[in-house]
Amino acid sequence: MPEVLVLGANGHLGRNLVETLLKKGYSVRAGVRSLLHPLPIWEGRSAEVVQVDILDGASLDQAMYGVEGVFHCAAPTALWAKDARKEIAAPILRGTLEVIEAAHRQGVKKILYTSTCAAIGFHAPKGSVLTEIDWNRETQHPQFKSKVEAELQGGKLAKKYGISFVRVCPPSILGPGFYRSTPSTAPYVGWINGKKIAVPDLAYHVVDVRDLAKSQLHLYEMADVQDRYIVCGPYTGTQEVIDILRRGMPLLKNPILLSSRMLPIAWGLEWIQRQVTGTPRTLTRTLIRECGSATQQLDGSRFLATCEPGWAFTPLETTLWDMVHWIQRSKIH
Repeated sequence: MPEVLVLGANGHLGRNLVETLLKKGYSVRAGVRSLLHPLPIWEGRSAEVVQVDILDGASLDQAMYGVEGVFHCAAPTALWAKDARKEIAAPILRGTLEVIEAAHRQGVKKILYTSTCAAIGFHAPKGSVLTEIDWNRETQHPQFKSKVEAELQGGKLAKKYGISFVRVCPPSILGPGFYRSTPSTAPYVGWINGKKIAVPDLAYHVVDVRDLAKSQLHLYEMADVQDRYIVCGPYTGTQEVIDILRRGMPLLKNPILLSSRMLPIAWGLEWIQRQVTGTPRTLTRTLIRECGSATQQLDGSRFLATCEPGWAFTPLETTLWDMVHWIQRSKIH
């Protein structure tokens, strides 16, 4: 099997993607930003672990030398930073363009890029759903805006070089296989560890990280792929998720459900907490304004049309319980 490079191999998706590729027989080069972080369970098996900085062309050249394709899922997941331009925007936008430039220099002809459904939008017109033709051009959130620009500018640059640049847009990514929390998994980590948490009362799609990894491999192996795919699993809501977990863990404390009107109050309390304790923030005014009343209904039929009959996403209950067991077994806090 050919050799491929996974950028962001130490992240939630990256770990699962490397595992999926290895099981399929690929030779995998696993690119990580730092060798100081805990390495995944596949370390020492078949994957070659390399340190790579996506903002450094020379580093990318070395990591990409001799590979056939690249899975680019390296990006900051933080929703807030002191210097958002440096810590969030630059790694997403400039990092993606650097990856494409390095791919051109090294003769790589295919890149699978992990974007986000936030780059598609949060609010469909009444009576309709969001599809791959939709773009969240109005967003001012640094992560979402950078993802939009990375897709658009990256698509143009890849086309110029004759590189297939396939963009995969997932919603909230859940499931096992992470060593530290993401914004999607953090509420579950806190809740399972006995903390009283407050969560927005929203409706949204989720996708099991293992399904997302399999879908990226599937799209990579397809000869005729389009430029953008929504890969989304079940449509659910905060209350349904709470109900599923409390059926199996009745002693869990009931979370505080925050309506869209309560989110600004939560923002203020979190701001005060940061001033006192230095705890990283998760809410910003921009995030509340753009997502506080979101009902992000997505149409994933373009991706499903490429699949064999019988393809099915992992049931929500399975995803949630596998993630809970992973949190408990791995002692993630």
